[in-house]
Amino acid sequence: MRIGLLSDIHGNLEALQACLDKLAGLVDDYLCLGDIVGYGPDPNACCEVIRSLRCRAVLGNHDEAALGRIDLSWFNPWAARAAEWTQEVLSFPNRQWLSSLPDIFESAEFVAVHGSLLEHTTEYITDPWSCRPTMDLMRTNLCFVGHTHIAEVYMQKVGHQLAGQMRLQKGTVLHIEDGYKYVFNPGSVGQPRDGIWLASCAVWDTDARTVTLHRVEYDLEATQEKMRQVGLPEMLWRRLALGR
Repeated sequence: MRIGLLSDIHGNLEALQACLDKLAGLVDDYLCLGDIVGYGPDPNACCEVIRSLRCRAVLGNHDEAALGRIDLSWFNPWAARAAEWTQEVLSFPNRQWLSSLPDIFESAEFVAVHGSLLEHTTEYITDPWSCRPTMDLMRTNLCFVGHTHIAEVYMQKVGHQLAGQMRLQKGTVLHIEDGYKYVFNPGSVGQPRDGIWLASCAVWDTDARTVTLHRVEYDLEATQEKMRQVGLPEMLWRRLALGR
């Protein structure tokens, strides 16, 4: 089976649709790693697209913020303003659906979470040291995370204490090997932060035991114009072009 990995969509419908167009015919199912809303101008449309896929999805911190579950004083001013706007426009059906999402999904083959296995929606895995608790808590050899908006993988040989870290480029193919644990981040669909504006997603092939990273062009200017029209902070729409 081939599963499309989507994370940190952040209300960016153009980026989401571009990723789905890219993955159409390549995958049998999808897995969404949270932060479907927040920052971007199309929270309802993005929720409805993910709902229509009928795929597994987990809750992210910006999804929680849209539901009023997070104190926005922890957010920077631009993120807080976007969260307040999202709260105002999010429809009741989409609010109900987000409320129904778990903050972790675990199967016999993998575990999926937005942040980490220590703090499911809020902790960032940014280096081998912050990855260590998640590696220790894994009951399978494969964990999918999001939250940082950066495509990368952490690899740790079973029995070792510290993981290796590798940033992923377009077309990178990761081979899942026995005797190792992997924490894989497919990057962000709607707001990449690795200096590249292209939408990021991945394909996990359970039979070939590979994960392949894809970067996809989308109509950036259309998204920026929507953000301007609804009054989202200028900093948020300008950063999209910078991949920051």
